[in-house]
Amino acid sequence: MNLIILNKNIKLFKNNKSCLIYYTDNKEDFSELKKIISEEKPKNIITLDFAIQTSEHTRNNEIIVAKETIIINSKPVNWGIPRVDRWTETSHDLNKSICDILESNNIHHRIGSGIQLEYNDKISKRKNAKNWIYENIKANFIDVNSSSISSLIESEIINFSIIRIINKKFSLEKINNNENLIKKIIRFIKLQYFHKITSRKITNELKEKNILYKFSQIK
Repeated sequence: MNLIILNKNIKLFKNNKSCLIYYTDNKEDFSELKKIISEEKPKNIITLDFAIQTSEHTRNNEIIVAKETIIINSKPVNWGIPRVDRWTETSHDLNKSICDILESNNIHHRIGSGIQLEYNDKISKRKNAKNWIYENIKANFIDVNSSSISSLIESEIINFSIIRIINKKFSLEKINNNENLIKKIIRFIKLQYFHKITSRKITNELKEKNILYKFSQIK
């Protein structure tokens, strides 16, 4: 059985006999996901979400299949090249199967690297910080959970792939349960606009070409 981990706003697929679906948001609690992995022991795990690019070389709506994910848990002023234990490689064979599916369906994609930042406040507007990541770590995208999820999977010795749809308008903000009602409403409206309007073209293409179902059938 395969497990596909999706952003909760990517409604492209339903559970079937060969695949489970788990939906994430920007919260940091992955205890339920950890339990599913431990109990179900999926053969392949694929996580699909959005991310922002670190350079202008990566275009909006481009899909990156990550060969690795890195985490930096210090503030930008203290950034340096992460220790080796901060880097997690994904599964080469599973990545190849995913790329073969995308290639056969004429969906633009490439192999790259991703990074998760503990302190990502306003990173989408900090061009110099993103340039530093691109030039020094060679990461193509920044997302909210790739390293957190990979840390659950690494010890289980499961095939694991990270797929990210790139869009500079995607919000990396973590959910703050203490924010006031007005801020919650504004965040909700922005989120809905992004998923229903901004990213509609690429998500519709994935849906029309039944890409998630094809991922679920990978052996």
